[in-house]
Amino acid sequence: MTIGSPEPIDPTPLRPGYPPPAQAYLPPAPPCRYCGLPSAAPAQFRAITAFLFFMTIRTMPGPFCRTCGVATFRATTATTLALGWWGFPAFLLNLIFIGTNLNALRTVKRLPAVNALPLGPQLDVGKPLHRRPFAYIALVPLAWILFAIAGLITHAITGRW
Repeated sequence: MTIGSPEPIDPTPLRPGYPPPAQAYLPPAPPCRYCGLPSAAPAQFRAITAFLFFMTIRTMPGPFCRTCGVATFRATTATTLALGWWGFPAFLLNLIFIGTNLNALRTVKRLPAVNALPLGPQLDVGKPLHRRPFAYIALVPLAWILFAIAGLITHAITGRW
């Protein structure tokens, strides 16, 4: 070794005569907030209800197990799809909340399916979103937007309303 050069670091942390390094203590993950299963992931689902310039935002914080997380996603997203389009400021928030709910669902779906008995009742998963009629109300504002675009194109081509 030359003068002024740093001493090489030994990659092996265990040396003879020294005790092994202490193991880091990781606290257990918090259980599901509804049923108490220990396999839970931190997630947050949001639902928005809007009418003209008024809106209500409901937040459901986790942690959630796989079953309770899917049930919460389906309930909050169905409410958002049906009732979140009817206000001016809420229109953009609705799109954001649908995206964040999908992201939280992806987090919850990564959890393994647990065969343990929950400490409390699990939420009912219910029907998927595409089988809930309440979620199809979102097609009404979409139809309005398509009719408005069609009207603007027709006006641009013919010059008449």
